[in-house]
Amino acid sequence: MDCFTNVKGHPVHYVEYGEGKPVLNIHGYEVDYRMMSGCLEPVFEKKDGYRRIYVDLPGMGQTPPGELKSADDWLNLLDGFIDEVIGKEHFLLTGQSYGCYLQLGLIYKRGSQIDGCFFIAPCTIAKRAPRQLPVKQFIEQDKKFLDTLQENGKEDYLDWSVILNKKTWRIFERDMYCGMKLFDPEYLDFIAANGYELSMEKEFDDMVFEGPCCWVMARQDQFVGCKDQWRFLDHFPRSAYIVLDGCGHNMPIEKEDLFYLLVEDWLYRLEKLQPIEYFPDWKVLPAVERDAWKKRK
Repeated sequence: MDCFTNVKGHPVHYVEYGEGKPVLNIHGYEVDYRMMSGCLEPVFEKKDGYRRIYVDLPGMGQTPPGELKSADDWLNLLDGFIDEVIGKEHFLLTGQSYGCYLQLGLIYKRGSQIDGCFFIAPCTIAKRAPRQLPVKQFIEQDKKFLDTLQENGKEDYLDWSVILNKKTWRIFERDMYCGMKLFDPEYLDFIAANGYELSMEKEFDDMVFEGPCCWVMARQDQFVGCKDQWRFLDHFPRSAYIVLDGCGHNMPIEKEDLFYLLVEDWLYRLEKLQPIEYFPDWKVLPAVERDAWKKRK
């Protein structure tokens, strides 16, 4: 279902599928909602009980820039979008690249309403210079196929990808390049130069979030890397951390089948596993309490 909602006078475009527990999905820079629906719907469309909400960020897809001038403005827009579309209901949250950066901002603002998160090639530091990044490299190239590509989209494909073949091109063209043709370059350049960093970024390192999560990074990701994200390990105690080798920033495209399994595992943990319940160290308890605690175990 193709939808618009109004957030304090600003129209926001989103696409919605299914019914049940809300799942808000936030794409990265220079693409649109299809980046997220393309890699998540093959899993979700086989499951009941999830209302998937794919939003277009300002200046991308069909959401206009309006008067928004910074990441803080974008975060406030998403916060208002949740009020309008989800309300007070608990929900799940997924993001890709810069969408994960905004995802962290939403955890900071309303983490008690979020039951679990999935992070895809997460950006966790706004400024590029402090990020720990590998050099750009290609892992696999089908040069005969590359020679058949026209210039339309080829440069972006080469920039974003590390596995170059007919399959990854087909998915890139379907889920990413379609959105790249719609974004507002002047507006996104302005945000990148003047308002890319959230004002609370330094507070991220102190956040604690205990919902089931999955962080998926790629060894050859030259945009956000795979090292900076590990600083959250102790503060996200129900998180799986995975670094995939042989793929880059587009790992949902380049490791498609493995990526689906990780989404499946995340949903399994959300549905089946119990919340964290901390127990004291039974060795330091009085004998009666120790025996009672051992019986509970």
